[in-house]
Amino acid sequence: MKRVLCVVLAAALACGLCGCAKSEESSAQTSDDHSSPQSHEESVIQSETESATDGEAVFDLDKAVKSITVFGQEVSLPCTINDFGESFSLKEENMATVGESTSCGLLYQGKSIGTATFEDYGGDLKSVSITSLSLGFIATDHGVTGELREKLYEQRGWYSGLIETEIAGLSFDSTVSDAEKIFGAPVKNEGDSVTFEAENDVAYMTVEFYCGSVNYIRVSLKGETENEH
Repeated sequence: MKRVLCVVLAAALACGLCGCAKSEESSAQTSDDHSSPQSHEESVIQSETESATDGEAVFDLDKAVKSITVFGQEVSLPCTINDFGESFSLKEENMATVGESTSCGLLYQGKSIGTATFEDYGGDLKSVSITSLSLGFIATDHGVTGELREKLYEQRGWYSGLIETEIAGLSFDSTVSDAEKIFGAPVKNEGDSVTFEAENDVAYMTVEFYCGSVNYIRVSLKGETENEH
């Protein structure tokens, strides 16, 4: 009887150990199964992050031409000068026509802040449809500061303060690094000049830096103005 009892106890012990081993193996597998989706999710997030960092810049040009803020006034191309508000006007004296496109100075509080371009000018500046805005000035006098700069701008009839504008997250306070995050690599980087561009089937945008500062920002709808570009 003692031998039989020993055999039974040994068999029971063996079965118990086998059951524990299977339970531990099953538990380990369950743990691995739970951790796999988490690891995969982390991998996807890391991949997307690397793609956003290393890939090309994503820029919504269509949204940019529909959300242009100038001195707190938001406009959308195409627009009229009335959409800008009472502080803005168009300067008829320096009007120039090339093909079907006509351009003239865009004024804020009587001072030029850039150029507006429109089509089919019929003699009424208040009702013409503006399809392109060039804010800022193509000039190389950024090294001139203080009183001399103000005198130069006064002589030219230019607005001497900071042109308060925001287009696609860019302003005249933006840096070259800011533009790279939006546009990607510049299309021109020569000496003191760095130029960024974006273009699709309906619009284009250009931002030029001179000596590290934004020189001018241009945003335009295509169509007949495309020949000008």
